[in-house]
Amino acid sequence: MQHVPRGFTLLELMVVLVIIGICTAGIGLGLGSLLDPGRQLRQEAERLAQRLQVARDEARIDGRPLRWQADAAGYRFSRREGTRWVDVQRDDLLRPQQWQPAGIAVQPTTPIELSPEWIGVAWELRLSLQGRQLRLRDDGSGQLQVVQ
Repeated sequence: MQHVPRGFTLLELMVVLVIIGICTAGIGLGLGSLLDPGRQLRQEAERLAQRLQVARDEARIDGRPLRWQADAAGYRFSRREGTRWVDVQRDDLLRPQQWQPAGIAVQPTTPIELSPEWIGVAWELRLSLQGRQLRLRDDGSGQLQVVQ
């Protein structure tokens, strides 16, 4: 009668446990940085800066100003239609957006008008989330910066 080995050796089990440990540590570290409010705020500020740049370019191409307005839930871009402002709906980048993550506060809350002119008015926004704060500023030349 021949003896047929069954199961795993101790070495094989140890190798599997080491691999599981490395994967778990990597996932834990990755999730920790993904959930960091400072990192989330910076990502949202950079995403907003990109959308504002697209909106400014759109205003210059179209020859009509666009307006950016924020509230507690998110922000939207509007285009002047006669005497009133109408939210942009058909453009994926400029349609109304929710804050990601929720809870971002913006100061000041007054609308920012993005002029079709090449030289505009300087402005600064303060974005905050769970005690962290960033500023998004435009010096009037169209250069947007995210700063601490």
